[in-house]
Amino acid sequence: MELKLIGIDMDDTLLRENKTYDEERFKKVYEELKEQGITTVIASGNSYPRLDEYFSHMNHEDLYFAGDNGNYIVKKEEVLHKAVVDYPEIWEVAKKLSEMDNISSIYCDGVHSYSTGINKEYEDYILSYYGNLQIVDSLDEIKMDEIVKIANHMPSSLEEIKKNAQKITDEFSTFNAVSSGGGWFDIFDIHGGKGSAIQALQEKYNAKPEETMVFGDSQNDASMVEHAKYSVALSNADDKLKEISNYEIGSNEDQAVLDILEELIKKGSLEFMEQYKK
Repeated sequence: MELKLIGIDMDDTLLRENKTYDEERFKKVYEELKEQGITTVIASGNSYPRLDEYFSHMNHEDLYFAGDNGNYIVKKEEVLHKAVVDYPEIWEVAKKLSEMDNISSIYCDGVHSYSTGINKEYEDYILSYYGNLQIVDSLDEIKMDEIVKIANHMPSSLEEIKKNAQKITDEFSTFNAVSSGGGWFDIFDIHGGKGSAIQALQEKYNAKPEETMVFGDSQNDASMVEHAKYSVALSNADDKLKEISNYEIGSNEDQAVLDILEELIKKGSLEFMEQYKK
């Protein structure tokens, strides 16, 4: 095999729109990749407890989880890395968010999630991501110096969401903000993100960018793309992500990620990827 590291996003990448994926196919692929000495990391905007649920059907002791957009890395239930946001500037970010219309802000520490209130019209949708969400009376009840991500939901167009994310990035130099699909944009430390998780594992396993493959669909996957020769966008991906990715495959609904990984195992090389090159 020519690869050492594979990074996979969840929502709208591995997961179908209904939040399911072919669990048995993934289990088989994961085991075969592991036998080949290839490390797999699930790099997602979802928090670790949610990611753990998605793979509860299988033994995933050697599977890395880079939750909250790569800012909380776990393996075998051991926390390996936690990229907390700038404190106390997070208070200024919180103030800025409170001035935005119709926004539900979720403060995540890697395991727990908190909010002072969410849009009731979208409550079921928001809780599908943050089932352990705790509603607090004030942000003073949250340990803000332990926050790794602020997830923000807005019932707005993708263009409007990107504009609001850009406002945060422009105003706060120690923070990064990116759209993550489904009406969300996430805020985290400028040195964090999924790309930082990929870099950390590349260093750990001596994996070069040309020995790394990543799959994604949204702007929060862009930092991963920067560190992988085999950067793969789904056909349903954000156009901006497609522009910077080297390859484009089928859709999440068709389970294209699993198709590629199965072909990789079958072929034993990456020559077949030429047909997906842009």
